[in-house]
Amino acid sequence: MRNVSDERQVPTETPSNNRGIYLPGLRPARQRLGLTQRQLASRAGTGQQTICKLETLSRGAYPQTLQKLAAALGVSPADLVSNRVDQ
Repeated sequence: MRNVSDERQVPTETPSNNRGIYLPGLRPARQRLGLTQRQLASRAGTGQQTICKLETLSRGAYPQTLQKLAAALGVSPADLVSNRVDQ
């Protein structure tokens, strides 16, 4: 089992083979609003485990999920992808 460090690593290449889009700005955007993962999942219509995996960059988001998350957080999809969310 792999230890997860406090530092998250952002993939340097664009994900391929349907791995989705990595969202390094997801956690800062959620925390800025004071939401829990469960609250964000409820707003976006996803599962809490999905939010966890997206925040730790263990998987990428499908475009539809990216749109739902951006709408639920009141930010643009580009903000979540490029981590341009004001803290």
